[in-house]
Amino acid sequence: MKYLLILISLICLLQFGCNSVTDSSEENLATQRIIESDSIEYTLIINKSKFSLKDTLEVTFQVLNKSQVKKEFKFNNTPLLGFQLVNTFGKTAMFYPFYVNPTLSSFSLLPQESKILSISCTFTDYNGNYIDVGIYDLIVYLANNNSPEVSLKIRIN
Repeated sequence: MKYLLILISLICLLQFGCNSVTDSSEENLATQRIIESDSIEYTLIINKSKFSLKDTLEVTFQVLNKSQVKKEFKFNNTPLLGFQLVNTFGKTAMFYPFYVNPTLSSFSLLPQESKILSISCTFTDYNGNYIDVGIYDLIVYLANNNSPEVSLKIRIN
């Protein structure tokens, strides 16, 4: 009986030790999210969800026309893709585009056709300073109100 009690105590201590070292209680952050609106599927994909300040954020945004008709997207004086990094206090730490660019561009998608857009950036603000570490909402969208916002949580250490 004494040995059984020691064995159970040892197993409990090992369980606690493993959880405290690996921090298994920390939530797993997703690297992909899909939203559908008006028969268009918007997919946000990031390279990982936990970053260091020196890492590069790589964002892929796929737009898939699931309807049976051609869809048009027009962009007046802005790049096609925009994003924001918003901290837990609601403050925007980074955003793109932060300028007006006379692009006057557009694209269209036939039924079942898709377009992939991407952005890569470092975790610096418009002054070139690193942003604060913490948890952020990454919000990505087609500019000029051409899509709903698609968001994922990321952690920057």
